Amino acid sequence: MSFLYPNFLWALLFIAVPIIIHLFYFRRYKKVLFSNVSFLNEIKDERATKNKLKHLLVLLSRILAIIFLVLAFAQPYFATKTNKQSIHKNISIYIDNSFSMNAETDGLLMLDKAKDLGQNIINTYAENDASDAYKYQILTNDFEGKHQRLVGKTEALALIKEIKTSPSWQSYSSIYDRQKAVFKNANEDNEIYQVSDYQRNNTLFDADTNFTTSLVQLSSVEIRNIYIDSIWFQNSFQLKDASNQLLVRFVNESSEDVSGNYQFVLANEVKAVGTYTIPKNSSFIDTVTFKISDLAWNTGKIQLSDYPITFDDTYFFSFYVEEKVNVLSISETENDAIFNAVFKSIENISFENVVYTKVDYNQLQNQLFIILNGIKTIPTGLAESLKKYVENGGNIFIVPNEDASLVSYNTLLSGLNVGTFAGQNIEQRSVSNLNLNHYVVNDLFINTPKDIQLPVSKKQYILKTKNSSNEQQIMSFRNNEAFLASYSFNNGNIYLTTSALAASSSDLASNALFAPMVYKMAVMSVNNNNLSFEINANTKVVINKNLASKNFQLEDIIKVKNADKNLADLEFIPQKNRFGGALNLSIYQNNLDAGIYKVINQKQNGGEQEEIAQIALNYNRKESVLKYFNLKELENHFDGTNVNVISGNLSSVKENIVNIKDGNHLWKWFIIFSLLFLAFEIILLRILK
Repeated sequence: MSFLYPNFLWALLFIAVPIIIHLFYFRRYKKVLFSNVSFLNEIKDERATKNKLKHLLVLLSRILAIIFLVLAFAQPYFATKTNKQSIHKNISIYIDNSFSMNAETDGLLMLDKAKDLGQNIINTYAENDASDAYKYQILTNDFEGKHQRLVGKTEALALIKEIKTSPSWQSYSSIYDRQKAVFKNANEDNEIYQVSDYQRNNTLFDADTNFTTSLVQLSSVEIRNIYIDSIWFQNSFQLKDASNQLLVRFVNESSEDVSGNYQFVLANEVKAVGTYTIPKNSSFIDTVTFKISDLAWNTGKIQLSDYPITFDDTYFFSFYVEEKVNVLSISETENDAIFNAVFKSIENISFENVVYTKVDYNQLQNQLFIILNGIKTIPTGLAESLKKYVENGGNIFIVPNEDASLVSYNTLLSGLNVGTFAGQNIEQRSVSNLNLNHYVVNDLFINTPKDIQLPVSKKQYILKTKNSSNEQQIMSFRNNEAFLASYSFNNGNIYLTTSALAASSSDLASNALFAPMVYKMAVMSVNNNNLSFEINANTKVVINKNLASKNFQLEDIIKVKNADKNLADLEFIPQKNRFGGALNLSIYQNNLDAGIYKVINQKQNGGEQEEIAQIALNYNRKESVLKYFNLKELENHFDGTNVNVISGNLSSVKENIVNIKDGNHLWKWFIIFSLLFLAFEIILLRILK
């Protein structure tokens, strides 16, 4: 028989208390005056013998009650034969080191308590393990290589001691799979432990019957958390010296309404101070209006102050402002009067018209927006170059000629996965539908007019689309056939009207909606959708072709370094590849700080360095949602499996280990025996007087 808490055996010294009471209390005599005691001698001797036996039984019952009570607290157990015969054992211990573990429980950070529990799991298993037969895996959310192997007790304890909070986030399923993977080539007994707060926004795994698994749940005191969930621009393009609107979503994870202040910082200057009032367990969206004074890269942050969860109080962002939006019109003639009239007076638009026979195909990639205006026959070379341009993220507006060569147009349209022209209708039809939800027209009206004058078409091509789900109609006829629509293809966008702009085909060019829609198409080509990227075990960064260096070669070395002067020494080389006109980076560093990072192109053969982008990296906000599974929910989920769910206190963990490791517990029986002897004492003293 062994004891889980042998230190309690010192309490057996309390056996001396009833012995001392017996020696000094029951030997006291009373003097009783009586006239004649001669005939009482026989009765006296008989009563003395009975009292002596009774007192000894009382003493014995008290001693045994104390002994069994002390043994119960020491928790004795007998090791099972199976576990005695098991020489080697592998144990995987996952310590949740995500940001939510910075909450407090019992006066400690939950991460510190999780580390203590992890060390106690090892010490409990290895208490009598002189041969170092037990091996351990220590796993965190970082999924580092050093955590994907089995080590001895000393190294395992050292690995736990090194654990720090990390921005990495993993699903419980992927953690469970990673724990099972370490046992792939191990034939010994294998056990799995997970120590976590078990947040609701994570998915619980499906138990594997081949492994004994124990979930240790830590619960924190009720705390509040106010955080910045996300930000986005009202428009996807930003213009210098224009009014730009940034929307910020705040979330209140608490049971009370909260008010506070936040700062909007741009280019290291506080541009605005705002306030928020957020109802309990709800969110609030505020709008920051500002003007941009700098071209090229602009960086900033939204920040507030909230304790004790602080990792989500700052949200970094970056965006690019073009000096000019390069617009190229490719037409039949040298003078494109219609589009020249639209763009000539706009300062941030650089407009150029070129005859289709004089197009320099190599320069198409320098254009942000291309208009194919009224060409009768599209040359094969131009069609191929335009397809490549759109694949690389370009944006094109196709306006057919009223006497177009359908074969050449269909070659281009089918190559862009738009469809084909099946012929031409020569009848007057009025456009009846305007899609006010489409991004090209969604902000053209402050107040939507009741009667919008829509275009009239006298000739229109019949468009047979390949993929109707790829089509977003902007204007359409009564029978839902498209008059003006948009399509996506790889990284680019296509806009297409089914009527020519000539007055003999339609009055679209003279319609009041035409100029603002075409302008919106042009400026939307400056895409700033990725204001920031999320830090995780494999951070993916996409740099748009319009923002990357035009001299970039795949053989060049890309470096990423922190823009903070205090962290300027932090520099690393990500994995890179080129998809279309975008530069894709994969960053595998786990412990990056949230902030602004510079992307630098180091020319091959020791050439010059060129900054090609500034990117914002933010911590994952999943850890900000402070909602957890409770023990009952975890037990119900794993009911009928070989998963043990235990609370995050040391005694529960040790008891669970003994149940798995050493077999049968006897403490309940010892409690029963202690109560039985106390009851026997009461019977002797109260009933058998």
